[in-house]
Amino acid sequence: MRTAWASSCWLGASGAALLATAMGCGESGEGEAESEAESEGESATANPIGDDALTPLPSAWFEVDDAASPTGLRVRIPTDVLPVSREGVVTDGALIGEPDGFPPGSGILVYLAAGVDPANLPPVADPGASLAAESPTVIVDMATGARVAHWAELDLTADPDAGERQLLILRPAARLAASARYAVALTRTLRARDGSPAARPAGFAALMAGDTAGDARLARLAPRYPEILAALDGAGAAPGDLVLAWDFHTASDDWLVGPVAGMVAETLAEIGDGASIDYAVDEVDELTDDADGSPIRRVRGTYQVPLFLTEGGGAEAVLARDAQGRPARQGAYAAPFTLILPACAIANRPAPLLVYGHGLLGSGESAVTDDNARLSDLCMAVVGTDWTGLSESDVPTAIRALTDVNRFPRITDKLMQAIVNTVVLVRFARTALAADESASEDGEAVIGDEVYYYGNSLGGIMGTAFMAHSPDVTRGVLGVPGSEWGMMFQRSSNWPQYARVMAMTYPDPMDRTILIALGQALFDFSDPINAAPHLLADPIAGVSLKRILIHEAVGDSQVPNVSTETSARTMGIPLLAPSARAVWGLAETAAPADSALVVWDEHPSPLPSDGNVAPEIDNETHGSVRQRDAALEQIRLFLRPDGVIEDVCDGACDCARKSDDGLSVCDRPDEAE
Repeated sequence: MRTAWASSCWLGASGAALLATAMGCGESGEGEAESEAESEGESATANPIGDDALTPLPSAWFEVDDAASPTGLRVRIPTDVLPVSREGVVTDGALIGEPDGFPPGSGILVYLAAGVDPANLPPVADPGASLAAESPTVIVDMATGARVAHWAELDLTADPDAGERQLLILRPAARLAASARYAVALTRTLRARDGSPAARPAGFAALMAGDTAGDARLARLAPRYPEILAALDGAGAAPGDLVLAWDFHTASDDWLVGPVAGMVAETLAEIGDGASIDYAVDEVDELTDDADGSPIRRVRGTYQVPLFLTEGGGAEAVLARDAQGRPARQGAYAAPFTLILPACAIANRPAPLLVYGHGLLGSGESAVTDDNARLSDLCMAVVGTDWTGLSESDVPTAIRALTDVNRFPRITDKLMQAIVNTVVLVRFARTALAADESASEDGEAVIGDEVYYYGNSLGGIMGTAFMAHSPDVTRGVLGVPGSEWGMMFQRSSNWPQYARVMAMTYPDPMDRTILIALGQALFDFSDPINAAPHLLADPIAGVSLKRILIHEAVGDSQVPNVSTETSARTMGIPLLAPSARAVWGLAETAAPADSALVVWDEHPSPLPSDGNVAPEIDNETHGSVRQRDAALEQIRLFLRPDGVIEDVCDGACDCARKSDDGLSVCDRPDEAE
């Protein structure tokens, strides 16, 4: 629960606030919100328009002017409105730093004391319902006047029958634009939990009545409302129909992708083509291909990577920043690599290089080793490293972060470094490693010039961000990926064991959902939702456009379909038709295609809920689609210099369908070469 605190602790706008995890007070920043907080206490910092001190969130209530910011503002959330743990650990208002806007991929949270009847909320299966005049929830782009498609849901992790507070969450169908202003409204068609018409919260009612003289907070907000009301009215939500309305700004691309882009640019300027990278080969051994018994050479070692983390990149490391808030180089450190050379790749040398991304809390070594049989079928040299931050070695850090959210940067900052590590891995593997005798046969290099990316689960998630920042890999496969960690966590079958840990420390479900949503601001720098707009259009400086194949598994219980499809809509990638599942908001394309989302339906059971709760059982489709013969064939046909996405299922990839030979269309033998 949230509680009043004696004073607000702010760190300066330099960005160093992101590194703060202790509760000591830094230098006071400037701005009206802060001065009120210091002089008047919680009453001055609580959001005045709703039924809760922190929501609606995001909200311009927590924005202050900053002419030096790319957007002209900074987000500052006072400590005294944030959740406190059972042990009394206060969430530091400086935790998310001072971003120049709110996460454009985050859910929009609002609490109404009378609750909400979900009956007429725009559903997850049809975000287009939110564009209808009668929608009880409205989001408007204030620059264009257009309504934004979204779905609305109640926080199912809370039980209002047990007296728990329950949030209403609006989730945009695609990421909002960067550096933009949005108006949000709940309208008179919204119903309270008991079915009665929703009532205006007292603060908003007073503001709409012009009764702000007795409340300095409402007086501060009032000048914003002519523009807010005009935008909503223009989109069909008249002032008299509003139950609640507010606005907020989204962060800029400078804030969202700029830090990692700067890290990558500095790194590549230093390492050049990678031939001079220091490395060590620790072990060369031989595996056996599980499919045909042929030998597979495995090479394990480390390579030196420019380091942007403190503490030598260890468990307590966070991003180092300079006085201007930019990531600061801290020397170098050794990142692990594992290379496998299948007999086919050795025999057909030089072979393409495939960078392979591992799954959640796994490792590069385990991924390329355990998946060697399927990867061998691609006849490529396969190399992998760890997605540090969410790799096997990070489990203790993740658990500690769930008992004290001030430790979140120890996860999220390492994911930024992981992108740099993988960018370096490509150049190292193609030059220094390719020239090593361990990667040679009869004096000839096994690794050739072609390079591709393939990742599953976390490898698909982080692979999206990697592809957006890599100047060297232009074609990649993203297996069962997602985006928006703030949305994925609660919906994943991997989450319950971690949710129990978090609930022990933060017993209020509403607090937990708010903290996860706030954490999105920390994931933003590496979250694929912010990389997605830069893959097929508007590339990051120095990076070319990509060709992308996405595999989605219907009913995925580990990475929810809604997160995959939100990323796909944000990316602007088409849906390969005919499809086993319709996906709202995606244009369709027929094979052959340069880029596409391909839906695979194995008819898993049980299907996960549409809401923000984790499935009790992992239905295993998340890991089994990649094992399908046709899926692997589609990958093989795409990962070529002139590759395209083919219709390998002779229609929709619905695994209940049979081909002429009686096999599932998802398991047809390889036919194309």
